[in-house]
Amino acid sequence: MRWTKVIMLLKKLFKNHDFNIESLLFKIYKELELSTNELMTLLALINVYRKKNTFSLTTLSKRIDYPSKDIGLYVDALIDKGFLTIYLETTNQNKTKEVFHLDDMFLKVEQHILKDQEQKSKSHDDQIKKIIIKLEQYLDRMLKPIEIEQIREMFDIEGYSDDDMYQVIEQLKEQVTVKKMQRMLVLQSRIPNQDIDPETDKVLDALYKSIK
Repeated sequence: MRWTKVIMLLKKLFKNHDFNIESLLFKIYKELELSTNELMTLLALINVYRKKNTFSLTTLSKRIDYPSKDIGLYVDALIDKGFLTIYLETTNQNKTKEVFHLDDMFLKVEQHILKDQEQKSKSHDDQIKKIIIKLEQYLDRMLKPIEIEQIREMFDIEGYSDDDMYQVIEQLKEQVTVKKMQRMLVLQSRIPNQDIDPETDKVLDALYKSIK
């Protein structure tokens, strides 16, 4: 049921709001294990699908510069890979015609997006966990909920990387606290990325020591 709703949402965006799924497919088609020729055939099918769902090799051949025989092979590949469904439909005149739908394509694209988001989220959570573990080792205690939330804010809102945090933690070592780490990160972010003269270096060293 959940995936049916998702498909209908993506399909509704495509049908009613002219969602540009083509540009998205250009970015991810290799990850979807499509060849360039299969992609171009799929894009031609999408172009047809915007107006009608009647399947015709002749119609496709007007949109892509491939021989009809080759288009047929790429269509078969799209069916085998689960992007396209072709079936017979009976008309009001009691005749049959070939029609197609792309619901499976919408599903695959949605699954890819969700999987990508889940992977990014897992990687993000893993980075936060590593920072928490490192801090707890130096503090010799578990972090408080408010401290964990502050670390999340450093990642999500302030935009610091795990490398930035690791570097500061190793500089502060046993003197580290979440507040000190935050101050150090703010200080470092305000320093221009250029060579520092000895006098400035002394001032910065004094600032770092004052944080400790």
